Amino acid sequence: MDRKRLLESALTFVVAAVVLSWLVYRFDTALLECLLPIFRSELNWLMPSFRIDSLDWRIEHNETVVALSATLTEYRVIMNQAFPTGVSINVSTLAAHAWVHPVLIFSLCVAWPGIAWKRKPLLVLTALPFVLLAELLDIPLMLWGAMEDFL
Repeated sequence: MDRKRLLESALTFVVAAVVLSWLVYRFDTALLECLLPIFRSELNWLMPSFRIDSLDWRIEHNETVVALSATLTEYRVIMNQAFPTGVSINVSTLAAHAWVHPVLIFSLCVAWPGIAWKRKPLLVLTALPFVLLAELLDIPLMLWGAMEDFL
């Protein structure tokens, strides 16, 4: 790859990342509202011994977080410590974790060298399922892990 093409791709990546970061910053709560029902379904599947009381976003210390409140629905013993049913646990994680994947993946799609500009929108659309998969592997698993760590 020649130097000019490499520089063009790098500059395109930076511009795309800045624009996408601004869009995410501007519309993060609307995007979270779209993802929360999917996260709830996944967490219900991952955590059969918990009842999800709430899963929402909120602002904590000037940052948006995804917060999960759940209640243990079955008796559990972990490392010789008993946890009776009815124990409530609250955990959260920064929502910003969710936005790293789309910003990076879509910026790479737009900046990828050797692909004509008229084909790049198709590349971005093709990446959508993979971005969703990355989202499903991130926030719900982080919340589940925090829930299990709490016990």
